[in-house]
Parts: sequence; structure tokens; C-alpha cells
Amino acid sequence: MSELSVSKIESIQLVIEALIFSAQNSINLIEIQNCVNSHFKEEFSTVYIQNFINQSIEKYRTDSAFPFEICTVAEGYQFFTKIEYYPVVALTYTNKLRKRLSKASLETLSIIAYRQPVTKSEIQKIRGVNCDYAIKNLIQKGLIQIVKSSKKLQLSFSYQTTSAFLEFLGIATLEDLPRLPKK
Repeated sequence: MSELSVSKIESIQLVIEALIFSAQNSINLIEIQNCVNSHFKEEFSTVYIQNFINQSIEKYRTDSAFPFEICTVAEGYQFFTKIEYYPVVALTYTNKLRKRLSKASLETLSIIAYRQPVTKSEIQKIRGVNCDYAIKNLIQKGLIQIVKSSKKLQLSFSYQTTSAFLEFLGIATLEDLPRLPKK
């Protein structure tokens, strides 16, 4: 690859930021690389593209002129409001979030997130009530998925969270979930 002009470097940076900004969900390194390579009709390495992404992350994280930043979410990148602006932005979403997930769905989702993979009978044992509707709702929203597991040669179905769950919470991995208090 030949030396790039300052204007081309700036253009690559802007294209990468536009891709992250316009992505409905998090966009990963390979998707960004493919789009940049296609747009500029050149082959940029993943290391090269990652360097541009890291520069953008640092730019938005450290510059107080921006009320948003680029975060790593579900093995990809996405723009988020900076934490200090969250309380005011949350006001606009409070009612929407309540309508999106019922208390039963939130309880069921929490159990699945912390115990996955987990069967329906295990969820119902913990909650003490039927969870068919909550599970159906969470599957329809793409927050959980069915996985097959075989315990002692017996085929059963379990549930686990999806990458949409990580995006819903704005976390990169399940390790970012809050720790449960020890009993």
C-alpha cells in the first residue's frame, strides 16, 4: 500500500465513523474493513482499520465537545451517549422501555442471562410461575434463543441470550453484567 495523503486518511476516518454511526446495531471490524475496502477500492488490513477505529474511539471519548462516544458492544462498535448525559436522555426512553419488556420478561431474561444455558423448567422453578409467554416474547424480540443440549443422553431445549441482548444492555460481553451479591 502506498503512502496515503492527509485528505485520504481523513476520508477513511470519516467513512469509518459514518459506518459506525449509521449501523442500526453494532458493526464489527470485518464488516467495517469490507466496506472501507470496497469504497476506496483498496485492500486495507484489519490492523490498519483497527487503528482508525481506535483513533475514533479516543477522539470521542476524550473530547468534551461530543456528548457521545464509540463503545465496544457485542464484538462490534456503536455510538452511545456519554454516561454524564444518560439521565437526561433516559427521560425520553423510560416509557418506551417499560412498554417493551414486562416485569415477567425482565425477570425471565435476568435468569437466562445469569444461568445460561437454562431450561424452561429451571426458570419456572426459580420464578415460581409459568414463563411460556415471557420466553415467547423474549424470543420474538431476539433477546434469547433456543439451544439444544443433551444431558444424560436426553435431548432437551435450553435458552441463552443473543448478541441483541448485549446490544440491548449496551455491554460488550456477558462478563460486563453486574455481579450478583454472594449469599
